[in-house]
Amino acid sequence: MLTLSILLQFLGKLIFQRKQLPDYLESVDDRLTHHCTNAQREQVIRHLNWMLRRRRFQRFIENTVNHLMPSDERLIFDTGAYEKRANGYLPPTETRVTWSNWIGSQQLVPLRFLVPGNGVHQEADQQLPDQRMEYDFDGLRSLQQLVRDAEREGRRVRAVASGHSLSDVAVTADYMVSTRRMTRPQRRADQPYIKADFRDGYLVDTRVGDHVTQERRHLYETGAGTIIKDLKPLLAQEGWALQNLGGSDVQGILGAVSTSTHGSGLGLGPYPNFVKSMVMVVGGGRAIRLEPHDGITDPEAYRQTPEWLEHGIELVQDDALFYSAVVAMGCMGIVFSVVLEVMNLYSLKEERLPSSWEIEKAIIAERGLDYLRQDRHFELTINPYAVDDSGEHFCLVTRRNYVDLDPDQPADERTRRNYLSSLLSGLIIAGPVSAWLFNRQFERIPKLISNSLYRIVDYEEDGGGFCGPYDVVLNQGLGEMKFYGYAIELAFPLEGNLFVQAVDRMLELINQFAQAYKHFHPAPLALRFVDASPAYLSMTYERPACLVEVVSLWDVRCSLDILKVIEREMLAFQARPHWGLNLGYATGIDQDLSRWYPHYDRWLAAYRTFNPHGTFDNRFTDRAGLSRAEAPTPPPPLAPPVKMI
Repeated sequence: MLTLSILLQFLGKLIFQRKQLPDYLESVDDRLTHHCTNAQREQVIRHLNWMLRRRRFQRFIENTVNHLMPSDERLIFDTGAYEKRANGYLPPTETRVTWSNWIGSQQLVPLRFLVPGNGVHQEADQQLPDQRMEYDFDGLRSLQQLVRDAEREGRRVRAVASGHSLSDVAVTADYMVSTRRMTRPQRRADQPYIKADFRDGYLVDTRVGDHVTQERRHLYETGAGTIIKDLKPLLAQEGWALQNLGGSDVQGILGAVSTSTHGSGLGLGPYPNFVKSMVMVVGGGRAIRLEPHDGITDPEAYRQTPEWLEHGIELVQDDALFYSAVVAMGCMGIVFSVVLEVMNLYSLKEERLPSSWEIEKAIIAERGLDYLRQDRHFELTINPYAVDDSGEHFCLVTRRNYVDLDPDQPADERTRRNYLSSLLSGLIIAGPVSAWLFNRQFERIPKLISNSLYRIVDYEEDGGGFCGPYDVVLNQGLGEMKFYGYAIELAFPLEGNLFVQAVDRMLELINQFAQAYKHFHPAPLALRFVDASPAYLSMTYERPACLVEVVSLWDVRCSLDILKVIEREMLAFQARPHWGLNLGYATGIDQDLSRWYPHYDRWLAAYRTFNPHGTFDNRFTDRAGLSRAEAPTPPPPLAPPVKMI
């Protein structure tokens, strides 16, 4: 009955009382957030989606709402494209297909779309253990041959997994390789060639809050095409977990690594910090296992393995090459598998406290790093608009720390949580309806943002707070909305609180657009604080950073214009762009990347070593001025393996 009541009232407001629709959605959101259990909320959303997926039902809404409406203001559902994105669409053919990233900002028809590998592309934990633990040498050989064929024909090659990147970092018009079947092996990295000190777990020093402690780590090898949401249950079967998570788990693990995707916490680095070894195919179709100089593999033991003797996978242990290739955006080859450093399963307690940006930046000015690193995870979410008489920008302070869950406590209470826009974000029509509303009632955006943030205030002193498994707590809970959002993200140094000045300038720019053009930005700013990385082209290389994500919604008018201005102006604040979330202003041919990355010369040397014929060049390398001027030259015949490096 609740589902039917919500649906009928929603349709009534949508068709007959459109100006009241935002208020109605907020009232339902409040009801589902504060007066329903997770199970009840999910049941409502599941039933609504079952009806909303019916194309006849969608057409009825479209025809009714769009009657006599200008063409540029119509409400259009495109759930077919949505379903492809949501299900990790895998083309059924290796011939010409139209490929698109998840938001549709990158589309092309490559000459060939290839799907090497023998793993499964979804729910890898359901594959038979013996199958998923075996290394996919046949898949690796097919990938090597693919690279050789491309070089012989003078073609370029690029690999994609979920298509999560919004930039052109992974695309090419020649040969695109889907990694979705490159999901083997899934196993503990405890083979005889792994050094004994690493096989059964080991202790590392780590900062938790304001003190240093020791935590146990383990090694796990996974196929590079494994999607993060599929990797989590595989690790859980071992009693293990990822050390951190980004805001979304729909990425391929290697895509997250190679673009330096991150979570939050100044004691935690980005994804590339967790990589200890990787098998990749580089120029000439050569397969290598790449590690730092003092890596986890024993060279003497490795010389006796089938990996080397039968399959010719060379062991390369070199700091400059490894820390270049681990964040290379696909420019140095195609990674086939990675060994990750993981940890024991853990749970977190999350609190979301109300504050203002003005209060928070005053505290930061006074306490600095001591304030920012007091919790395992620390984030700020800022309304870019001041909506009350104080003139302050509402800010949500999110803090997360370890917690031991009481196994005797009822699960439904222990896992109760507030979600941002729990109704609308869960519906498959979330994106089109939100953009349509924002375009028609743009002046309400500041208050809608404020109300959404207030609804998820949830902290212990107020009788709240949320405890749960790490992956549940770190999931942003954006539901289907994430398939319609896009963003830019920029990393700023913490030294001198330069990021505070940058955020102030962003707020100024966003409000200038609102005042001058009545163009309102539809989402809050998200600030995450991340530890330094040794990867040469990581946004946090050699410096901990504040990463500011400026999120928007596809089809909201002029939102892209705002992001363009912000990205361009932030270069003056020493901004480093997220490699998968940028519009190109900081990575264009007119930008000197060595200005931002001190060891860019080492990265370039590795790029020329692993990509001698331009096989892995693409639009991104063209735009960044990296590509070879001449067409790729076929390499000499590949000799049989005769030595170790």
